Amino acid sequence: MVSKLTFPTTQNQVLGKVNEIIDDKQDNLVSGTNIKTINGNSLLGSGDITISGGGSYTAGTGIDITNNTVSVTAPTVINTATGGGVLTILGTPTNAQDAMNIGKGTSVSGSYSFCIGINSNATGASAFCIGRNARAVGSASMAMGLNAEAQAAYSVAIGRLAIAAANSAIQIGYGTNSIANSLAVGFYNNTSTYTLLDGTTGLIPTARLADTTSATQGQVLTLDSNLKAVWANGGGGSYIAGDGIDITNNTISLGDIDCGTMV
Repeated sequence: MVSKLTFPTTQNQVLGKVNEIIDDKQDNLVSGTNIKTINGNSLLGSGDITISGGGSYTAGTGIDITNNTVSVTAPTVINTATGGGVLTILGTPTNAQDAMNIGKGTSVSGSYSFCIGINSNATGASAFCIGRNARAVGSASMAMGLNAEAQAAYSVAIGRLAIAAANSAIQIGYGTNSIANSLAVGFYNNTSTYTLLDGTTGLIPTARLADTTSATQGQVLTLDSNLKAVWANGGGGSYIAGDGIDITNNTISLGDIDCGTMV
C-alpha cells in the first residue's frame, strides 16, 4: 500500500493531485479476496477458463426438445382387454364378454358390465358402476357415486355411501336399504328439509333418514285434512282418531262409551 505524500503547505496543489491519483488507483488483485472465482478457478493469469453447465435433462416419452422448442405428443391409449372383453384402460384386463372398465384399479368380471372410476368394479352380469370405489355386484345392478354399492340383483345405489342390499332395492343418498322392492332416501348428516309443490317446507325427522329397519320404513310425506304435512304409511292419506279412540305405537284402544240414559 502506497502512503499519501506530505509536503509543506506551499505545495498544496501538487500534493492534492498526487493524493487523488493514489485514491483512484486499483489495488493488487487477490483471487478470492477482491476478485471472485468461477467454479473455484481463479480469474487471474493468462489463458481461457472453460465454463460447463450444471447438468442436463433427458426428455421422456412423448417429449421432444429441439432448438429450444419443447414438443409434447399425446400418449397412446392402450386397450388391454382380452378374450371377449371390449375395452380396458389402466385397470385390470377383462376377458368378460362385451365388458368395459376404465380407470386405475378398475375391474369387471360380469358379461356386458361396465365400470369407470378409481378402484371401481362390476362383478355382476350387465352391471354398471361409476365413481371411486363404486361396486355393482348384483346382476343388472347399478351403483353411482363415491363408495356406492349395489349388492343384489336389479338393485340401484345412487350417491355417496349409498348401499342397496336387497333384490330390486333402491337407495338414493346415504344409508342402506335391505328391503326388497323398496325405495329409501337418506342424507349423510341425518338432517334435511323438504319442500312441497305449494311451497310448504319442513324438516324430515331423523328417524326417517337412512332408516330401513324401523316401523317408519315405507312411510311417505302427505297432507292431512287441514293440508298440513304429515308422515304416514305409503298408500296415501292419514287417519285422525276420533273421541274415545287412542292410537299409540300401532295399538288401537277404545275408551269408555257413554250410551246416555236408557229408557
